[in-house]
Amino acid sequence: MRTRSTFAFLLSLAFTSPAAIAQCDGVWVQAANLPAPRRLAAAAYDSARGRLVVFGGVLLNGSLSNSTLEFDGTQWHVMSPTGQIPSARAGHAMAYDEARGVVVLVGGNTATGPVGGAFEYNGVSWTFSQAPGAPSARQNAAMAYDPVRQRIVLHGGQASSFVSSQTFEYDGTAWVQRTTSGPARHKHAMTYDPASGGVVLFGGQAESGPLPTGLWLWNGNTWEQRSGGTQPPARTHAGLTHASQRTVLFGGATSTGLIGGWWGLDPTGWTLHDPPGPVPRTEHIFAYHAGIDRIVLAGGQTATGVVSDTWLLQVPKGPTFTAPPQPQTVPPGQTAVFTAAASGSPTSWRWRRNGVLLEDDQRFQGCYSSTLIISGVLESDAGVYDVIAANPCGSSISPAATLTIGPACGTADFDGDGDVGTDADIEAFFACLSGNCCDACFPLGADFDADGDTGTDADIEAFFRVLAGGAC
Repeated sequence: MRTRSTFAFLLSLAFTSPAAIAQCDGVWVQAANLPAPRRLAAAAYDSARGRLVVFGGVLLNGSLSNSTLEFDGTQWHVMSPTGQIPSARAGHAMAYDEARGVVVLVGGNTATGPVGGAFEYNGVSWTFSQAPGAPSARQNAAMAYDPVRQRIVLHGGQASSFVSSQTFEYDGTAWVQRTTSGPARHKHAMTYDPASGGVVLFGGQAESGPLPTGLWLWNGNTWEQRSGGTQPPARTHAGLTHASQRTVLFGGATSTGLIGGWWGLDPTGWTLHDPPGPVPRTEHIFAYHAGIDRIVLAGGQTATGVVSDTWLLQVPKGPTFTAPPQPQTVPPGQTAVFTAAASGSPTSWRWRRNGVLLEDDQRFQGCYSSTLIISGVLESDAGVYDVIAANPCGSSISPAATLTIGPACGTADFDGDGDVGTDADIEAFFACLSGNCCDACFPLGADFDADGDTGTDADIEAFFRVLAGGAC
């Protein structure tokens, strides 16, 4: 069985024609302005209420804000929350805890300097969190929510006298500092990236030296740097969010000035897109609003000053799976067939086993199509299969399906209860012949002799031979 590296295939997809890339640049549309210009505010999307929540920031006159704003997809609203409202601040971090339905705010720079502690907002009131272990005073940290592990992840930040490399996680009960340190960073950005399987970190500034480049991944246990392919220029105070199928990066300040254009990260790597829209900026609001399927960009620092404009970006999508491959059990020597379907007009398909690309040969056919056929399956064919579907605007990986190599014939314990050759096994077999197989019954059901024909005289004869202690 010939295979090919996934990296090589995805790299080949990255070489898309300039015309196709232009078609996938997306469209920026201007929306209602912020109630007041601001920079260094923090934002988090409340998926339960369909609102983008923004807190604080530095206003046009240089003063700090403690206002709570919400964007419903059309208009901004100045909220009047009750409770323990955080003091005016900038450079703080926010993330939405999907499991508990609250926005969590940590740290920031106030009129008296950097602060620690955490606050939570439920759409009505702010509450100072009493959860133990909250991060100490810091500003310009980055924070994101991991929906798989149901943890908020906070990393780095500028403490009083050093740039932190600490990583904290919050499960709604307590903050835990992880013993594994990451890169020392502040002014960086993080978001959860499903394709990478964890929280990704980009940009920022280290303790000293030039601005660091490259992407880092937190997988729940360790930080690892991801390299290879084209990388966006190093920058601070960029916006980073995950929008439906890809992680999107916009803006920030490089060593030579402000930068515009958006970079998309999908399984093929990074791609730069620069459709007409917002001017280059840094320290802006940037978050995905799932309710309108748009990225929201607002405010920030431009070359002409602090602004209040709001822009919405609809990110073009790669294929979306409408019928993913299904798991199956096939006896040795038989044929396994995986099929998939996707919207978005896929122009290419590639099947993988255990993450390794497959190639057509005498037994494997359709490795480059929506249907994979494996003839005369062997024990070594068992594994996890998925397919990459791509179009000029991106690619996506299907949910995985497991191929299990089943027995070549059923056993006398047909109902799988541990008792062999009982009346219950006989009753279960004949019920299966009638189309009513039990969950624990022989995996191939009434195809007892595993020849591909179900419920035949040959299956009945094979069952009674095995029941009598003979061979199938």
